[in-house]
Amino acid sequence: MELAKHALKLNAVTFSPDNPYTWASGYKMPIYNDNRLLLSDPAIRKLVVSELVKLLQVNNIKADCIGGVPTAGLPWAASLADALFLPLIYVRDEPKKHGLQKQIEGKIEPGMEVVLVEDVISTGGSAAKAVPVVREAGAKCSTVLGIFSYGFKEATDKFDSVGAKIYSALTYQDLLTAAIETGYVSKENLKTLEEWQKSPFTWGMGR
Repeated sequence: MELAKHALKLNAVTFSPDNPYTWASGYKMPIYNDNRLLLSDPAIRKLVVSELVKLLQVNNIKADCIGGVPTAGLPWAASLADALFLPLIYVRDEPKKHGLQKQIEGKIEPGMEVVLVEDVISTGGSAAKAVPVVREAGAKCSTVLGIFSYGFKEATDKFDSVGAKIYSALTYQDLLTAAIETGYVSKENLKTLEEWQKSPFTWGMGR
C-alpha cells in the first residue's frame, strides 16, 4: 500500500475516466502508468526493489540471474541484480542486425534460473516473448516480476501459454484501494474503473 500511495503522489499512475488516455496500442483507457517517475526518487527506487526481493522470498522463487526486458524494465532489473548480487542480462525484442547479432546481452549459463523483470505488465507481450528466448539459450525461465500489473486476463493467459507466472510489486487493486483512501478518485469514478477492468479492450469503444 505504501508503494501505491507513492505512485499516486508522484503521478506515476493517473486516472481519467471522463477523458480517457489513448495508449500506444490505440485503445482508449481510463488509466495511465509511467513508472519512470519512480526512478527519480532514490528512496522510492529502494522501496520498489525491496518489494521485488520480497516477492522472490515469499513465493520461494529461485534466481541465479536477473533479466531485464527493454527498455523500461532494464533499470529495475539492474537494481534488483545489484541488491541480490546476481548476474544481469537483458533480452532484446529481436536479435541485433549487426555485429554478433545477439538477442540476449550479457553472459547466460546453461541451466541457470533466470527471473525476468518488466516495468508494466498490461497484455504481457514483451515479457512473454522473452521467456522462450531465454530457454533457447539453455537457461530456465518461469518467473516474471513486474513493478505494476493491470491484472488483465489476457496477460495471465499469455504467460500460461509459455509456462511462466507473473508476480507484481503493485497491483491494480492496490492502486484502487489507495486511491479511495487518499481521495484520489471518487466512488463514482471507482465504479467506472472497476467496469473498465472487466472488459478493458472494449470499454473505450465509441468514446
